Amino acid sequence: MIDEKELQNLIKEVLQEVLGETAPKPALALPSSSSPPPPPESEDGLVWVSDGHICVRNPKGLGRFATITPGPGIQLILNNTVTTGTVIVREEDEVHAETVEEEIQGTVKVTVSPNRLTAYLWVELPGIRRYRVLDREPAVDLVLQTEAEVIKQPILGEAAVEKELTQKGVVFGIKGEVLKDLLQRPRDGKFIIAEGEPPVPPTDETVEITFPLEPDLRPKINPDGSVDFLEINRFPSVDPGIVLAVKNPGSPGKPGRGVDGQPIPPPKQRACELRAGKGAELLENGTKVVAVRSGRPVLKQIGNVYTLSVDTQLVYNGDVGVSTGNIRFKGSVRIKGSVTEGMKVQAAGRAEVAGMVTQATVSALEDISIYNNVIGSILNAGCGTACSQKYGPLLGTFATEIMELLNTANKLSEHPAFKEHTIRPGHLLLLLIEQKFQKIPRSIQEMQKIKKCLAENGVELPPEMIELIDRLIYFFSGLNIIKLGNLNELAKIIREILFLRQELTCLGRQKSHLIIPYAMNSKLIATGNVFVTGQGCYNTYIQAGGKVVVAGVFRGGEIITQGDVTIREAGSSRGILTKIRTAASATVRLGRAHEGVIIQVGKYRTVIEIPQAQVRVALG
Repeated sequence: MIDEKELQNLIKEVLQEVLGETAPKPALALPSSSSPPPPPESEDGLVWVSDGHICVRNPKGLGRFATITPGPGIQLILNNTVTTGTVIVREEDEVHAETVEEEIQGTVKVTVSPNRLTAYLWVELPGIRRYRVLDREPAVDLVLQTEAEVIKQPILGEAAVEKELTQKGVVFGIKGEVLKDLLQRPRDGKFIIAEGEPPVPPTDETVEITFPLEPDLRPKINPDGSVDFLEINRFPSVDPGIVLAVKNPGSPGKPGRGVDGQPIPPPKQRACELRAGKGAELLENGTKVVAVRSGRPVLKQIGNVYTLSVDTQLVYNGDVGVSTGNIRFKGSVRIKGSVTEGMKVQAAGRAEVAGMVTQATVSALEDISIYNNVIGSILNAGCGTACSQKYGPLLGTFATEIMELLNTANKLSEHPAFKEHTIRPGHLLLLLIEQKFQKIPRSIQEMQKIKKCLAENGVELPPEMIELIDRLIYFFSGLNIIKLGNLNELAKIIREILFLRQELTCLGRQKSHLIIPYAMNSKLIATGNVFVTGQGCYNTYIQAGGKVVVAGVFRGGEIITQGDVTIREAGSSRGILTKIRTAASATVRLGRAHEGVIIQVGKYRTVIEIPQAQVRVALG
């Protein structure tokens, strides 16, 4: 066995060899190109071009001699000698410039697109390029410049085009009319000379979901025209035996033909997979998912994988108080009583409370419905967004770090210096983390802090996320990584991290809604819509990702939302501070607005000066 100190030195040497890690070389100091200015009594020489003739003036005193540099297409003749590069010139020199004439060789080239469906003919006709010396203003250092004139010869040989097509293997779909036109009217350019037959794409497999994916949040309109905000069909339900999803088969595509005459296969058909979660069963060779119990159907889609399940809920017939403790449930929660002072209700699904919520906290990943008053409380519908925002970027960075660790470990394992010794994978990973990947322990510490912070703010993590994060914290803490049997286990962990990150992305996009009849001195948060169906809100803060509808009064407090705002009465005659802020694309509608109500739509802000009825505020 190799001792640890010797192993550490070996790792450093191999890392330098395999990964090219070397100390940076110091930058070379370059000498200054500046020269001291001439004395005031000196005057530099000058050179210029007038009517094609080169003129020179000598310097005075210690001034610099003028220099001249020939440009493209010019032969500079100094004292009957052709010169190249920059030369010093004086008045007594015989200096003049002669232009050259360049022959342009005609070219014919054929290229084929990567998909083999198109061949291009590139034509450059032969010709002559002539130059003319341009006049220049006096200067100490002068570069002669020219103006080029190109004269093309309209010559294009059919044999040369056919030879190029043959060499590039273009035998199918040749456009004879294009070639005929070019032979009759030769010109430079890029032309489509042949086109193949593209393949016919397949028909992808599809999945048909048989239940509504979005809840119907429209309130019931009574025959007398009144609105009943409590009669809302928010949660669809199914009975055992109901088909939840059906997979429809697709059809294969047809191959095409390239300009080389060879077949081009059609794109790969997109396949879908149905899976049955809890409360559901997969039937008919995986083409149908059927409910096996009553409850709320749920769809979870990640890529082309559709998982259907039937959700059940926890029903508690009483008040949530000191005798019960806080309620945290990995599903939906229905409280038939009230939630009393200081208590917490957390649901991984939806949450319903039949009674009051008083100085308490109710949070859910999905919708929240409170059927009585909310006093001095916090309601958070869609708290999964917080999980996504906190953990999503961290998991992405952590997965990248683990992949780099795995790649480095694989390279070291294949190196001849390591094959001579027996080194356990876990021991190698531990040393690499200590020497090169110190960010990994810091990421684990950050995960622990975020987990604690979310818990303190009433955010319930999904159970699968809790399980993986706890496993990562254990695996990369202390010396536990030494227990790793092989590097394939690390690759499996990377796949689990990436899959969880996808789930968090979906979770962060979920729109969860909040419905209550009345709130006072409370904080209401929802990633979707907020409905206040009864008397209204007093001194309450509302934050919504969708629209806000208050059937009664909103008096004191603030509304911040991305959607429309509809309120029967806003503010009060006593001028209690009431703010409404929404996105630039939204509309604010107030049945009655009191003096002092502040309304902001996008960047536009206005204050109600006098009580008004039927107020509508929108940009444009």
